[in-house]
Amino acid sequence: MKSPKLSVRSSPKTIHKALWSWLAEHPKIKTKRTWPGWKTPNLTSKYLFLFCPACYVAVHKAPLNSALSDRCTHCPLVTPSGRQLSKRVSPACLDGLYKDWSEAKTVADRKKAAMAIRDLKWDPIKKGPKR
Repeated sequence: MKSPKLSVRSSPKTIHKALWSWLAEHPKIKTKRTWPGWKTPNLTSKYLFLFCPACYVAVHKAPLNSALSDRCTHCPLVTPSGRQLSKRVSPACLDGLYKDWSEAKTVADRKKAAMAIRDLKWDPIKKGPKR
């Protein structure tokens, strides 16, 4: 799958899809920081928070003084169980899918988790800040 042309104005959903598509295509990679898309001007600084477009949306939707773990409830991703995220960050992140990816023992397992994260639905109400 060819990655779309990205810019700092690309939607968080587009960035998310491109990031996780690349990670699924490169399952030997064990960190999101190595994605070539971060070389897009200003993209890294925008998404520096956990290198995660969904976390970026959650942080900007949550009240300013909210705890980090409470911000997960504002995540735009709908978990595999079809519910919004719990108030715990990890290992509950994405119903454990992120942990499955980050702690995968085989490239096949890492690829499967990356594809599952890539394909998560975004809640249209929580699509992200207008910046």
